[in-house]
Amino acid sequence: MKRRLLQLSLVAVGILIMTGALARHDSALGAAKQNPKIGIVYTSPHPVINDIIVGFKAQVLRAYPKATFFERHANGQQSEYGTAVAATIGGQPDLIAPIATPIAKLAVDQARGRIPIVFLGITDPVGAGIARSLDHPELATGSSDLCPFAGLLSVVRETLPGAKILGLPYNPSDQPAVFSRAQLKLLAPKYGFAIVDEQVTSASELSTQVRGLAGRVDAVVIGADNLMMENPAAVASAAAEAGRPAFACDEPSVKAGAVAGIGINYRQVGEIGGDLAVQVLGGKFPGGLPVAVLRTGTISVNREAACRVHLTVPAAVARKATDVTPTNARCLAMH
Repeated sequence: MKRRLLQLSLVAVGILIMTGALARHDSALGAAKQNPKIGIVYTSPHPVINDIIVGFKAQVLRAYPKATFFERHANGQQSEYGTAVAATIGGQPDLIAPIATPIAKLAVDQARGRIPIVFLGITDPVGAGIARSLDHPELATGSSDLCPFAGLLSVVRETLPGAKILGLPYNPSDQPAVFSRAQLKLLAPKYGFAIVDEQVTSASELSTQVRGLAGRVDAVVIGADNLMMENPAAVASAAAEAGRPAFACDEPSVKAGAVAGIGINYRQVGEIGGDLAVQVLGGKFPGGLPVAVLRTGTISVNREAACRVHLTVPAAVARKATDVTPTNARCLAMH
């Protein structure tokens, strides 16, 4: 009997210890969620990523004014992607927000199950293997920056009614670039275009290869490609040297020298990702939250860039576009 009472007493003590530990854990978790620490990791700073981060932080801070953020990036070097992700995990955040597909892939592979992941601005999360589906991602959730490819081709057709061949420089090792190439090749015939693509694997060879490509086509297109979007001025300048206009899938690239484009608002991409982060910090399972996709875009034009290639932006395009021409531009072109 005494032995039985001793066993019951030990069980009771164990339960009390476990209950106390869980209470302390829940208390610490609650404190962390009121003052969450969020790690943001990405390839390198550039206008698109900067806009995403601004939108993401603003949305999280609306719900958690005491949230803190730290950032890590890979200086644009693929060899440093793993180091940047590991450093972010090592910072022991309550949530990780990776930007750019290769970074997000590493983050999901290395941190899933330990730290919640809300990715930001991933063009094709299913194809990248970081979501099972958009509605039921299972692995992680986040925001997608799907380029309005059909709208982009429509803008090119309106601006260049006689064009037949479009050149697409792309990085074959970048999953969004491969996805972008497939989408453009699929849609191009509907708008009377053929696509000629050129593989570009590094920034150092970009200008030379784009210049050569531009000489064989009527215009150059910047798709959803991390390498091209990190170096839009170089792409547009190389195309212009061959007398060809560049068109883009994002407004920062138009500001950097593309003639026109249709792109989504990347601050909004960050904001919808921030909405998901708030839900995850509130206790929701990331893999149970549908991926948020921003599908609408706005047209932008750069009259200085058009003037450089002796092109006049049609009035029909100009009327529905945002003019992002530099204020100090000397060469302007618009009907």
